[in-house]
Amino acid sequence: FGRMLGFVGIVGLRSTSLVGHSSKGTVSGAGWYHKFRGNQCSYGIVRRTFVVKSSSKGSDSFSSSKNSDKLDSKEIKMAGKGLSRRAMFGASIAAVGLLFAAVTLMYPGGNRNAKAATGSDPNAATSAGVKTLVDPADGVVTQKVYFDIALGNEKVGRIVMGLFGNDVPKTAENFKALCTGEKGFGYKGSEFHRVIKRFMIQGGDFEKGNGTGGKSIFGRRFEDEAFVFDHKGFGVLSMANSGKNTNGSQFFITTVDTPWLNGKHVIFGRVLEGMDIVRQIESTPTGTRDRPAQSVKIVDSGVL
Repeated sequence: FGRMLGFVGIVGLRSTSLVGHSSKGTVSGAGWYHKFRGNQCSYGIVRRTFVVKSSSKGSDSFSSSKNSDKLDSKEIKMAGKGLSRRAMFGASIAAVGLLFAAVTLMYPGGNRNAKAATGSDPNAATSAGVKTLVDPADGVVTQKVYFDIALGNEKVGRIVMGLFGNDVPKTAENFKALCTGEKGFGYKGSEFHRVIKRFMIQGGDFEKGNGTGGKSIFGRRFEDEAFVFDHKGFGVLSMANSGKNTNGSQFFITTVDTPWLNGKHVIFGRVLEGMDIVRQIESTPTGTRDRPAQSVKIVDSGVL
C-alpha cells in the first residue's frame, strides 16, 4: 500500500511540476503561475493548451488551439483557480504518498517465507539483516604453519600462516595435516597453479596440479564448517571450492579485499609473516588460465 501511494505521490509531483514561471509573460491564478513554452501554454494536470495570440500589459488575450474561442483575462484567472486546486490536490497526494513510501523503506516487511540469501546456512545473510563477520586480523591464532617457496629454481623465502582452530577446528586441522603430510599426502612439492594479480594466489592441488584435483584428510570433500570471518584486507587464508560443501585441499590467499566471497568460502587463517613472498607470487607473469609462467613451488611445509 505504501509503495502504491509512493508511486501516486511521484505522479502527483510530476503534475505539480507543470506549473511554473512564464518565459513570455505570466497569468496569475490563485497564487500559481502557468508555464509557457514558446507560444504554448500548458495548464497543469488538465494540460489544456492555448496559443498565444497577443500579450499586452494588463490585458492578455488567448485563443484555444482546439477552437477559435478567445479567453479573456477573467476566464484565464478562473482556469487558473481550478488548476491551482488540482495542483494543490496533487501536491497533497504526493506528500502522503512519499510519507508512506518513507515508512515502508524504514520498516521493510518482505516475504515471511523467503529463505536466506545464500541458502539455509545460519551464518548467511537473511531478510532480517546480515550476520556481523569478524575481521581476520582479530582472529585468534591457535597454531602456526609454514610454506617454503621457490620461484623457478630459486628459493625466495617462507610464508607463515596462523590458523583459527577455535572457530573452524575441522578446516584448520585439515590444513595443518596437509602441511605436515602426516596422513601420507599433502602440500610439500605441490605448486600454486593459479595467480591473479590484485585478487589472490591459489594452490593445494597436489594430485593433478591444475585445479581439478586434491582431497581432504576427511575424504574427497567435506562440508563448509562456518562462515565466521570477513574476506577483508590481504593475506586472508580461505578454502577454494567448486560450490557449497565441496572443500578438499585447495586454498587461496587474498591480496586485496574480496567481500563477494563472504558466505561462499570458509576462512580459516591469515598470513602472519612473508606477505612480501605472497606479493612476489602475485606479480609473477602468468599464461593461459592464470597459470604462472614459471613454477611456484612449495618446496617444504610444516608446523612451527
